[in-house]
Amino acid sequence: MKVFEFTGDITFDDFVQMNRYHLREVFPKKTILIITILSFLSIIGLNVYNFIKNGYLSFFADILPIFIFILIWFFVWFLLTHMPKISFKKYYETDKIIKEKRTFCIDENTINIQGESFSNTLSKDKINKIKNDNDTIYIFTSNNALHMIKKRYLKDENEYNELKTFLETNYINNK
Repeated sequence: MKVFEFTGDITFDDFVQMNRYHLREVFPKKTILIITILSFLSIIGLNVYNFIKNGYLSFFADILPIFIFILIWFFVWFLLTHMPKISFKKYYETDKIIKEKRTFCIDENTINIQGESFSNTLSKDKINKIKNDNDTIYIFTSNNALHMIKKRYLKDENEYNELKTFLETNYINNK
């Protein structure tokens, strides 16, 4: 039976990366996209109607709202995907548990995560989903709670890739 054991801690940069990833993951992309497209088409439709009715377009009444709509949309998108690091600083500094060094023990049936003041055992039925990006594996226990495993916690990239495959085989595909 294969067992992965390793230790690591969550730095402020890791915390920021995790929160940005979580925002991208839970943000209702399809709903926002549909609302955006419908709103944009409504504005364009009203401008076409106004042009047919009046025979001309006014910059302030017809074209400027389109530019404002686009600017607001990009501003909201930027805030959700590139939130400034400073906005996470307070939450990281006040959370004493997040800074603790944690030890992971992962086998075919459970994922044990242990710190100085906490212990968490995740069985397959407690895991909602497992996602990963370039250097991190995210283990979601709900839509709002997750654990992360950084590539630097393991010996090398081969072991990291082996762990990703192991989790996919034993936890994702066996649900």
